[in-house]
Amino acid sequence: MRSVFTRLVLVLAVLLPPLLSFDVASAGAAAPAAPAAPWPAVSLSASASPSSVLTGGSVTYRVDLTNAGDVAANDVSVVYTLPAGFGYTWGSARIYRDGIRISSANPAVSGRTLTWGGLTVPARRGDSFYGINTMTQERCNINYISWQLDHARYLMGYGAWAKQLFYGINSASNDPQSCWVDFVNAAYDRGLKPVIRLAGEHGGSFWHKPQADWPGNYTSIAQAFARVVAKLPRRAGHKLYIQLWNEPNLNLEWGGAANPTEYGQFLEQTAGAIRTMTGGDGQIVILNAPMSPGGDIAATTFTSEMFRTVPNSRWAFDVWAAHSYPANYPPELNIHRGQAVNNNAAIDSYVPEVQVLAAWGRPYAPIFLSETGYLLSQQLDRRYPAISETNRADYMSRAFQYYWRAWPELIGVTPYELSDSGSAWSGWNWVEEDNARHAQYNTVLGLDKSYPYAASQLTIKFQTAAASTPGTYTSNVEASSSNTGISPQYGAAPVVVYAPQPTATPTRVATATPTRTPTAIPTNTPTATATATSTNTPTNTPTNTPTNTPTNTPTNTPTNTPTNTPTNTPTNTPTNTPTNTPTNTPTNTPTNTPTNTPTNTPTNTPTNTPTSTPANTPTNTPTSTPANTATPTATYTGIPDAHAYRDPDQHAHANANGSGHIDTDAHPHLHADGYSHAHMDTDAHPHLHADGYSHAHMDTDAHPHLYADGYSHAHMDTDAHSHLHADGYSHAHAYADSHADRHCHDHPGGFPGPHCPGRPTATRNRGG
Repeated sequence: MRSVFTRLVLVLAVLLPPLLSFDVASAGAAAPAAPAAPWPAVSLSASASPSSVLTGGSVTYRVDLTNAGDVAANDVSVVYTLPAGFGYTWGSARIYRDGIRISSANPAVSGRTLTWGGLTVPARRGDSFYGINTMTQERCNINYISWQLDHARYLMGYGAWAKQLFYGINSASNDPQSCWVDFVNAAYDRGLKPVIRLAGEHGGSFWHKPQADWPGNYTSIAQAFARVVAKLPRRAGHKLYIQLWNEPNLNLEWGGAANPTEYGQFLEQTAGAIRTMTGGDGQIVILNAPMSPGGDIAATTFTSEMFRTVPNSRWAFDVWAAHSYPANYPPELNIHRGQAVNNNAAIDSYVPEVQVLAAWGRPYAPIFLSETGYLLSQQLDRRYPAISETNRADYMSRAFQYYWRAWPELIGVTPYELSDSGSAWSGWNWVEEDNARHAQYNTVLGLDKSYPYAASQLTIKFQTAAASTPGTYTSNVEASSSNTGISPQYGAAPVVVYAPQPTATPTRVATATPTRTPTAIPTNTPTATATATSTNTPTNTPTNTPTNTPTNTPTNTPTNTPTNTPTNTPTNTPTNTPTNTPTNTPTNTPTNTPTNTPTNTPTNTPTNTPTSTPANTPTNTPTSTPANTATPTATYTGIPDAHAYRDPDQHAHANANGSGHIDTDAHPHLHADGYSHAHMDTDAHPHLHADGYSHAHMDTDAHPHLYADGYSHAHMDTDAHSHLHADGYSHAHAYADSHADRHCHDHPGGFPGPHCPGRPTATRNRGG
């Protein structure tokens, strides 16, 4: 039988285009020898952060147990002896598996000795994690099966995973279809790991849930599933992975109403029937039905409820299967890195499920990513670009190369999907039936797949209070396992404890405040006053004159301009500190004069200033300033009515008719009426408009606006706010950023958003 099949495959290989250049007949041969470690190989290390701390300060200790072997280290205990004078901070302990927190249990504490027991350090990932979903269920023939699996082998390499749907099983099913047998054998022949998703009957727009004999009893359907599995090919040196159902937290995948208790009962009883009927064959590995990240019942809620109501369902699976669809987020926005924008839309959205498993006693279950990938043109989050051929290839390459490779809990990843001969799922295709490759195919094809190994790591973190006596302190750490030896670490994680320095604080405070403040302010004030040319003159004026000038000059000079300010300022300023003198004097004299001069009396300033001010430079500088300011004033007047303009700094300026003025930098503006209106924006600041009236203006956050027509127009901006405009009428206005979008996407897994009525899968029976 095998020889006939092999000859047939060889004929097909000749007929296929030369892109599949590997030898199909020898594809099942082993890949180059990989380093073997058929035992636990655990190393121990410890560190402290910070490495130096004040007496009594907080120190975080970290213990890492790293397993580079192919066998898990079982019954692991860790004993940590704290330095003298250090004390454990109760409730601070955390245990992580490959960076995922799986426990917050306190250790057993006896004096300075902390003990954790009953731990496991999982085996490393020792085989390829690359894989792909194939789609041969609608064309169940050897030619099409061979074409898909040839591509899977060529694209993902030796030892890759090939996942395939077999559906239509009911209580009367007794044997697998012949093409199901062909698929499994063809996968073995190519050195691929077959993952078979078993499903029931499709109802047109939904999947019929498994038929129970009576509530809670699934004996008949469980036996039918077991009969199918028992008659699938098994081959020495290979494993057969069986996934029981798909996304049961979606209503449409479970007869219209997702039910965690029912699925838990089906999973437990069917897994038990398979193990019984196959004699507990270790070559058969059972996977749960992966949850949809956007299911009708949240994945974590569904899983917790399933374990609560059917406790034995926790032990029904050997590998936990999950779906992670990242929408249009780049792979870097993942949970492991703490950068995920949406935990339901990330390349590792399975992480919360792992934490649920840990809470229910399965913290070390291997994880299989049964579906993932990017759909062309999808744009769930508009802050990120829609998925294109280019960024999809880049994202998928980076996900495999930098992230999935680095997470040893993942034993396999099978993106959706290699090729759909129809159109329902073509947006996910990696290759077309005419062998035309999408960009992601070529990019992933070029990745180095020769070393897929990743050591697993168990990490313990906890906090302590440091000793009250200065010195250098070290710790002793020991670990033991029932099936391997682990070298201890003595004198590890050094921490330097030092006493506080009381003299440093008073010296800094006393010197910094009085000395530098008066010096810095006069320097800055003349700069603002004289702008550019009169830098030298104002510098000398505040130095020599402030003693006498603030008394006489501010009183007379700002008589026409600063109203009350000069009266209060000179009185207190010269007496207490030069801080107030340069601040208020230059501010009121030069600031108010240039500000008001261009606005109120561009002609008076040049007349009074040269006569009253002894220095010629400041006199000439303000003189030229009003001349320049007067020009923009005329320019503003010349702008046509009812037109706002925007300058390069993104300021919207008001016109003579008082039309809206919006600014982003709280700058004062000079308006067309010749008056200086204080204008501050973006945070509920008052606006003065061109009609000479002060109109309260509040912006960007649902604040009311008052406009130049004298009426109060409610104004709400940028976030689904309504706008009322200057015509006196209320115009409902809503912007795009706060619309509640409920997207409907045609893709497997039901994520994101609700399933669409009449989705393409209704009649194509393609799962998902």
